Amino acid sequence: MPDKAGSPDISVLMAAHNNEKYLPLAIQSILDQSFRNIELIIVDDCSSDASPDILQRYAERDRRVSIIRNDENIGLSRSLNKGLEVARGKYIARMDDDDVALPGRFLLQLEYLQAHRLVLCGGWFRTIGRLRNRTFRYPVDDEDIRVYMLFQNPFMHPSVIMETRVLQELGGYSADYPYAEDYHLFARMSQKGRIGNVPAVVHRYRLHRNRVSDKYNATQVQSAHRVRSEYLAAAGFEPTAGELEAHLKVREPTIPETREMVRRIESWLIGLLEKYSGHAQRQIIGDQWVRVAVKSACYGQWMWRTFRDSPIQQYVRYRPHQLLEVYLLCLFRLRYRSPVFNLLEQFSLS
Repeated sequence: MPDKAGSPDISVLMAAHNNEKYLPLAIQSILDQSFRNIELIIVDDCSSDASPDILQRYAERDRRVSIIRNDENIGLSRSLNKGLEVARGKYIARMDDDDVALPGRFLLQLEYLQAHRLVLCGGWFRTIGRLRNRTFRYPVDDEDIRVYMLFQNPFMHPSVIMETRVLQELGGYSADYPYAEDYHLFARMSQKGRIGNVPAVVHRYRLHRNRVSDKYNATQVQSAHRVRSEYLAAAGFEPTAGELEAHLKVREPTIPETREMVRRIESWLIGLLEKYSGHAQRQIIGDQWVRVAVKSACYGQWMWRTFRDSPIQQYVRYRPHQLLEVYLLCLFRLRYRSPVFNLLEQFSLS
């Protein structure tokens, strides 16, 4: 419970919208945390199912829970900003209305954040809701995370804890980066101080058909590309128009349209590898080449030979299962995001 002065250490922000099936489990996983001095601020973004009744029951049962109700659906970033306006904690933690936080999450993250003097701390997570679930281990150290951020978001949004002061200085979440507002925020926070991930699973992330990343994929990709472009500039890179195009193609969820584009991406990645000397940093860059090869498997044996003989192999050492994956996908010329590919991905085979 909050301390005698009524001020919590952590303000947990959750936006809820029509998720009555999973909402109780998500809320309970926060209230059951071993670290008790929290407040849970839930912004009901104009739900039309049983969510408002569920929220009311929890608010009556536990005084750490407070509810804000939107008269109209305003989306995630604006809803979280409304919660941020009333948050009293020194730290802001995030949570989604369909996920599960492990009981020791806040205690682990708070200790890690303070010990390493971080302004932002995430953690590893395991998926739920698939035929075969997977554990995702993001980079842990500040230097490695900054390389990872060149390509994609290095934090699972609902698993992070942040310094309230820094978040408020930045003005909270920006609505100008729809469905990638978290990536944009974390890129800006990285300019305010050290960032890191707890090297432990602290969160269960639910995968289902109604995920924002599935429903609004094109908009999310466009917003994420803006973040990548701006982050490259902030990190001191000055790519040509062609190099920037190649960089953005690495994480674009489409097949590189030509073999020439594959070669251009390879050349860009080699240039990045030459700028970093750390093993983990080079491995992060090298793993992007695996992703490109997987997406380009429809080019068959040409892609396998290009991948196998690339100078990138001089900088990184791939694990046997990565080599086998690329070889088999190229052997069968499996098309990226085809029904067969998606089925294999369900079983974590691609």
